[in-house]
Amino acid sequence: MDLDENQFEEVFSRFKLLADRKREVTTADLFSLADVQTEKVDPIHLDYLQVSSGTHILPTATVRLMCNGQRLEDAACGDGPVDAAFKAVDKVLGTKGKLTHYSLQALDGGEDTQGEVAVTVKFGENLVGGRGVSTDIIEASVLGYLQAVNRAFERGWITVREKNEG
Repeated sequence: MDLDENQFEEVFSRFKLLADRKREVTTADLFSLADVQTEKVDPIHLDYLQVSSGTHILPTATVRLMCNGQRLEDAACGDGPVDAAFKAVDKVLGTKGKLTHYSLQALDGGEDTQGEVAVTVKFGENLVGGRGVSTDIIEASVLGYLQAVNRAFERGWITVREKNEG
């Protein structure tokens, strides 16, 4: 895998952030960082995520997305923190995705491993997949969902609202 100087700097920056979150950065982590960097930049990406969840609390998520240079933010409740976050993304963008597949796996062993989430989302009659990686599995889930949203958007299967109405 070849990285140009800008890509290398971005991978190194992500490496430092990951090293702050984990005790040990593994080879699998490094490949994951490089894979993410060599993928194209999506027009809709996560700027902020906050989730509240617990035994006697209604799971709630607040997301702020960057979409065409515009900050869009909203919150939603759900059956769990991942469901709440996905609903918040849909609320922010004015979209409606239906999760048809969700899988989570650890990239390597250990309690501070990165989780890789793969999702399949249905928009209308169209299925699209996404993948996200993070030490935080809720964040990895949202990143995977957003990758699916971006793919559906690029294919013209969905449209997103131009301004935050909520």
